[in-house]
Amino acid sequence: FAYLFVLFLFVVNMEVAKPNTLKVTFGQITDKIVKQIKILHKTTLPVDYSDNFYHRIVQWEKYTKLAYLNDILVGILTIREDIDPKTNTKSLYIMTISVLPVYQRRGIGTQLMNELMTQCEKNGEISAIYLHVHIENTGARDFYEQLGFECFETVEGYYRGITPPDAYHLKKVFKEE
Repeated sequence: FAYLFVLFLFVVNMEVAKPNTLKVTFGQITDKIVKQIKILHKTTLPVDYSDNFYHRIVQWEKYTKLAYLNDILVGILTIREDIDPKTNTKSLYIMTISVLPVYQRRGIGTQLMNELMTQCEKNGEISAIYLHVHIENTGARDFYEQLGFECFETVEGYYRGITPPDAYHLKKVFKEE
């Protein structure tokens, strides 16, 4: 019920006072939470993901992070682990990061990213984290650069159905490959 209330607040676009930072707790992804994740993604992202995508993110549970505020799912960071067959080095790719609109700009995305980066630093297995950001999404690019990510290339034609279709390819290196 509380989760539906949060969605109701978003749908009617109510103004809610925005304190600086909200402290979240983290959870692991399971099959039981997929329906809530689908709602969160539909509310926050311009892309509709297939059922296959949601099946795969459950398998990527090692690094995927869920953010809860008072037992309500308010954010998610979905991560795919990649292994370079030539060097056998592991890297991570950020598939999605989503925070319910009424909770955005309150530090939840930063907490999700910091939780991931702390995990990477502790286990020492991950060489880098990568992601693509739409070329016009300056807010996202600024967000990642504040976290230590660097743009290392511009990929022309990366997106389909979006104009312009270009993306920045960003990375944060933990250890040289």
